[in-house]
Amino acid sequence: MGNQFTAKSNESWESGMACLNDGRINSAANRLYYSVFQAIKGFAVSKGLWSMDDSEAVHAKAREVVSSNVKNGFRRNFGELHGLRLQADYMPEGVDGEDLKALLGTADEIRRHHIAKAD
Repeated sequence: MGNQFTAKSNESWESGMACLNDGRINSAANRLYYSVFQAIKGFAVSKGLWSMDDSEAVHAKAREVVSSNVKNGFRRNFGELHGLRLQADYMPEGVDGEDLKALLGTADEIRRHHIAKAD
């Protein structure tokens, strides 16, 4: 199961980076967030923490998974990435590219950690 989510996460990461490089910051924020989320979901499903059908409060549950499985500070960074995704998708003002770029290293580290633990 983890491999299916790994492929989705990798595709979303590549798409997000392409958007970022093209200056489509809001689309980048969406795709990069979901890349990390997909890795977390793959981990949670593979470990029996979630079922494939879980849909209620999964973004809050993802923060809990991050808190319990990676070093301190990552929950905050994942929460900030989630906030940028919400801003990109639902707010009239766009995401600041520098804010998104500041989270890239940590976001990729969280993503890779959960992929490695799921596979």
